[in-house]
Amino acid sequence: MEQDRQFGTIIRERREELRRNNPDFSLRKFAAAVGLSPTFLSKIENNDFAPPKAEKVIAIAERLGLDPTVLLAKAQKLDPELRRIVTEHQHELVTFLRTVDGKSSAVIQQMTEAAVKHVHVMLPMEHDDGTNSTEEKEDGVHPPADN
Repeated sequence: MEQDRQFGTIIRERREELRRNNPDFSLRKFAAAVGLSPTFLSKIENNDFAPPKAEKVIAIAERLGLDPTVLLAKAQKLDPELRRIVTEHQHELVTFLRTVDGKSSAVIQQMTEAAVKHVHVMLPMEHDDGTNSTEEKEDGVHPPADN
């Protein structure tokens, strides 16, 4: 998606593109499908109103075949799942977020990839008795011992 296009413009253009081959993407039918009034959707598409709540943005993105994360960012909304994660792990995430603040997207992506690799190495193995243990992974890397 282009940086300069507004939320409403993006959804209007995509909906109209899909409408050419599918009448379910008319303004009225699409609005009903995502739980909005046609008038409200029209105002959003014309950038007269701010984007709707995050849950509606996700429904719009999924119905239009767009990436919900990208559309949420364009709408300046926080994914409700992220809100839950941040709330549950606020203490741990504060340091991380302050660490990445001001870093380039490329650096943050590299940090994310390193973290994902590290997490996969440290994933606990769940046993039939409900207990967990950390076992050596195929790459031969042992996770650090818990202290």
